[in-house]
Amino acid sequence: MPTPRPSRASPVSGTGFNLTGAPPDPALLIGTGPYTPAAIDPGHTTLEANPNYRGDNAPTYERVVLRHIGDPPEAVAALADGSVDVVARQTTVDVAQALNAINGITVESGFDATHERLDLQVANGRNDRFDDPLVRRAFLTTFPRQQIVDELVAPVHADARVRSSHVFLPGTDGYTDAAESNGSAVNNRPDLAGAKRLLRQAGVVAPEVCILFDPADCSSPTWQELLGVPGQYDASLYALRASNLAVTAARASFASTGGVNNTSFYSQRRGRCPPLGARS
Repeated sequence: MPTPRPSRASPVSGTGFNLTGAPPDPALLIGTGPYTPAAIDPGHTTLEANPNYRGDNAPTYERVVLRHIGDPPEAVAALADGSVDVVARQTTVDVAQALNAINGITVESGFDATHERLDLQVANGRNDRFDDPLVRRAFLTTFPRQQIVDELVAPVHADARVRSSHVFLPGTDGYTDAAESNGSAVNNRPDLAGAKRLLRQAGVVAPEVCILFDPADCSSPTWQELLGVPGQYDASLYALRASNLAVTAARASFASTGGVNNTSFYSQRRGRCPPLGARS
């Protein structure tokens, strides 16, 4: 039997379309949807109607320019002064109030697959405190999950609830059973006395914790680039969007080692499953 030869298409499909430098090669700007990228420049991307598209969602406009505005107040200000026509922001009380104060616009909101998530570094943390499962449990016991929802989300979405399963989405089959059996309810309200008992058991006094978020304290405006970087933080609090809904996405996201969303260095090989909030 002849020895299989490696396919030339494999390296091209894996790295051939990486955009490095500026301007990118126009031959790399391809797409099969109603729009294809025409130009990628610092701060904005230009899309043009795809003349070869034959699907049901025909393009309405010949050209669409996407501006990259990371700061929510700046995005709202751009909408107010007319320099952009549409903004899509994560809903917060401040953003909702600012949008409602603009005359002549339509504001629509709802729920999607994005959820705020707290990850604890079970290894390679900045202070290495969360290597100890007792310290992880103590920290989670003080974290005000319900208060965060009540103060930051409920004023905008009255039906908002804490998410109590990393595996099932609220409203799907299995979510209620998982939430009732995984012990997550004990973390809905802070228990400072319980946290102190756990720290005494661990022999730890006044542990310091560095939390990565956007954009204060030990955090950084480029916090996304620090996710999963050893020694940079002890816990991270950020919104995660489930962008891959394929059947194989679950393993890619939640694998104990090598998962694309497992930035906390947890692996079952190190021992028992972590408590709620420490990603597995």
